Amino acid sequence: MKSLFRIVLTLSSFLPAIIIFGVCNDLWLIPRIPNYLTFAIYMLLAFAFSCITLKVVKKFENTVIKKEDVTFIEVVNDSFITVYISYFFILLVTTKPEIFFCLFILFLVLVHHFKFSCFNIFYLIMRYNFYYITIKNRARILVITKKELKSSANIGVDLNLKRVNNFTFIEV
Repeated sequence: MKSLFRIVLTLSSFLPAIIIFGVCNDLWLIPRIPNYLTFAIYMLLAFAFSCITLKVVKKFENTVIKKEDVTFIEVVNDSFITVYISYFFILLVTTKPEIFFCLFILFLVLVHHFKFSCFNIFYLIMRYNFYYITIKNRARILVITKKELKSSANIGVDLNLKRVNNFTFIEV
């Protein structure tokens, strides 16, 4: 079940690319509605889908990371954004749906198998931050939280998170 949900999380992170491709290539236009409005409607639906994924995560296993176990915090919002935008540009230069679909599946599989499969641009809009946190046993995990973490000294409280996989945790 969790593996299926990770695929859904990965898919939700790519929804904007699918929407932009479809609208730019006149594939999913709504009759008698301007393209920009069609685009806005689809993006709102993608945003709603991302909100639903966060609701589902609430049912996942709880994990507590004790503040004293955190040894290092690294903000990774910017590094994820550059990778994400690169995927978008590669997908959007394609005008043929068959090529887009093949590239999309390739990127979906690649991203699903890497740690940043949970990166979702809509989470940034919802004010979530992405951090790599190193804990005492030298494990490096991805933590997605609305908290602003600057250093291991300023955490202040234990992090109550939901486990998405062994290396990705989210606070909802």
